[in-house]
Order: sequence, then C-alpha cells, then structure tokens
Amino acid sequence: MLRFPEQYERLQFMTGRLYRIPFNGIKLTAIATLDTDDNGIQWEHVSVSLKTRLPTWNELKFIKMLFWDPEDEVIQFFPPQSEYINVHKNCLHLWRPINVDLPWRKKS
Repeated sequence: MLRFPEQYERLQFMTGRLYRIPFNGIKLTAIATLDTDDNGIQWEHVSVSLKTRLPTWNELKFIKMLFWDPEDEVIQFFPPQSEYINVHKNCLHLWRPINVDLPWRKKS
C-alpha cells in the first residue's frame, strides 16, 4: 500500500503530494498520487525526477522502498512510442494497481 512519508518537505500538488527528498547528497523530487484510469483501474503512482538527469536505479529503488512496503510489486511501463507523453525529460514513474490482480501473479 502506498505510504506518504510525512517526515520530508512536502506540498499539496494537484491531486497528490510533492516531496523534496534528500538522498546521497542530492534532492529527489517525487510526486505521489492515487489515480483511476478510464477502465476503472485504481493506481498508486510515484514519479521521481532530478533537474539535470534521470534518476539512477539506486535512487529509484530508494523511492520505491520509501513509498511502498518491501513486498509490494511496483512496475514501470514503456508504452508504444506513438503514445509517449514526455512532460519532464528527467522523470521516471512507478505504478502499482490496487483493485486488479497483476496477470503474472497466482491468485491466493
């Protein structure tokens, strides 16, 4: 389940919260939201960005562990290029559906 780490500097931002999170001498910007898509699927979503470069794997992993439990499965998508929407070139997104099962997971 998505956690909102209130110990970090934050602002209300559109439908979510914007955070400035220190990590290894830099400040990561993260935006956490709960969204529902056109098919009724509810998504936990966190974007993470830096001003001058994309986040590294370790930075992305740190954000994942900060906002979700260790056993929560969180995914990134690479849509067809014709559907790309790039508002911020140095931003990556993490997603977790909360009202549907991931197709590769066995139902308990």
